[in-house]
Amino acid sequence: MTQLKTNISGLTLRYPDPTFAPQLASLIDENRTFLRQWLPWLDFSTRESDSQRFLTDCLNGINNGTQCPMALYLHEELIGMAGFNIINASNHSAEIGYWLSKEHCGHGYMTEGVRAVIQHGFQEYKLNRIVIKAATLNHHSRAIAHRLGFHHEGTLRQAEMLYSRYHDLEQYSLLHSDWL
Repeated sequence: MTQLKTNISGLTLRYPDPTFAPQLASLIDENRTFLRQWLPWLDFSTRESDSQRFLTDCLNGINNGTQCPMALYLHEELIGMAGFNIINASNHSAEIGYWLSKEHCGHGYMTEGVRAVIQHGFQEYKLNRIVIKAATLNHHSRAIAHRLGFHHEGTLRQAEMLYSRYHDLEQYSLLHSDWL
């Protein structure tokens, strides 16, 4: 399967393809200031070649079953990424990561994208547990976890270094039995 459909018309998730590196690099550049609030990797993604390398690494991770990041498209426009940054096959668990362009926030696109990723994880990867970690002050990201029925497990104190400052992360989990 190379594409997941969502409940929003025209909103799909697609497996990464190095040919869309120009789109990804452009989207990151256009949203760099907005995304910098919460994402630590922006300084390592400054050129199209960085995006191409990232997308190639994503495909390798999909092929070896250790990750499953996907590109979020609205019609034919790339608007963000969502998927499993880490898959632990032996424990049937995974961690979801996601980001969205500023102009597409607030329309439910990411909630529906993450919902499709969750369904994919439980069906295709036979996961039992899915985790979301979000910065304590990232209310939009945390709201997605709440809307999708994740359980708050606690605060991971100073768990992420983000541009010379430590941030607390909130950890949420969803079990397959919760989803059913």
